[in-house]
Amino acid sequence: MAKGRTNGPKKTLKVLHIPTSGVNAGGITKFILDTMGELSAEKKLECHILSPFNVEHSLKKRLNHLGLSLVVINGRTRFPLGYFSKLLTYLRKNNFDLVHVHGSSSLMALELLAARLAGVDVRIAHSHNTTCDHKFLHKLLRPLFLRSYTQALACSQAAGEWLFLENDFKVIYNGVDLQRFQFSERQRSAIRKSLGIAKDAFILGHVGHFNQQKNHTFLIDVFQKIERVMPNANLLLIGTGSRKDQIKAKVEQLKLSDKVFFIGNVTDVYNWFSAMDVFILPSLFEGFSIVLAEAQANGLVSFAADNIPPTVVVTSKVHFVSLKKSSKYWAEMILQQAGVEHHLSEEEKRALKIFDGHEISTQLYEEYLTLLAK
Repeated sequence: MAKGRTNGPKKTLKVLHIPTSGVNAGGITKFILDTMGELSAEKKLECHILSPFNVEHSLKKRLNHLGLSLVVINGRTRFPLGYFSKLLTYLRKNNFDLVHVHGSSSLMALELLAARLAGVDVRIAHSHNTTCDHKFLHKLLRPLFLRSYTQALACSQAAGEWLFLENDFKVIYNGVDLQRFQFSERQRSAIRKSLGIAKDAFILGHVGHFNQQKNHTFLIDVFQKIERVMPNANLLLIGTGSRKDQIKAKVEQLKLSDKVFFIGNVTDVYNWFSAMDVFILPSLFEGFSIVLAEAQANGLVSFAADNIPPTVVVTSKVHFVSLKKSSKYWAEMILQQAGVEHHLSEEEKRALKIFDGHEISTQLYEEYLTLLAK
């Protein structure tokens, strides 16, 4: 029986989540906040989140609003031994029932080993991507990593196979609030009006960090080709990141500044999908594209790179295109879909329920209970 579990009065489940990329506006943080926010509100567990990097004030406020505890321990990248020591001390001082580590490489062994040494019996490794940035360290730490976790989870089949190879793992999809992401004509008009964009303008959109993975440079090239054919085209870029200034410079160089809107991070991304006509996702890689699931829930036509795991696609709204094709080819394919309405068949709505956020939260909670009962 796992440490801390008795046959006496039922105690509150105490869980620690560690997103190794930090608490930010990305998909991993969203998964943690969506699932843990719901379970915490239902008093099913006590959730703590540890970030290896500093956290923006707006996100701290949101965590506090959701009733989720946050601690920051810096140094994972620059001072890994110091980070490991502080993490181990923190884990030993707290009596966590389980530790749930999120990442995309064997470097998660750092957190999982600390949890093991601290006496945490249930240690979950959760794969969220299909590649990583540190291939040499990933390979070097793999033997230690494979011995450090007690349960393997993945956001998709491809993400699980990448990290766990032939070892067993369980797929738990990232969830979507399907009702909230439904198309809204009112929000479509309101957002267009706030940006000074005409009602009949053709709006393309993207949601994601400004980093290499999201491939914004190619996205701007595609938009340039579209704007040449359709002068009333506009592009909404939602998110922040290290490459934002670089992409802004490219937009200015191409004299597209009056057509490309840098929106930044938003808390109501579900409303912004309604303002778009086409969603574009030319990512170089993805573990599970939550934004593609969200776009489908909105009924939005989407064009995505064909290296994205196909399990996320359950409607007829998604079109895969190879990144080996030119930006001109992408533009031509997208222009063929101009004017397609946000509409889902009843069959497509039923198919989307596989990503229902409430069901995902329940599934994760039941997984916790099963692991703790062993």
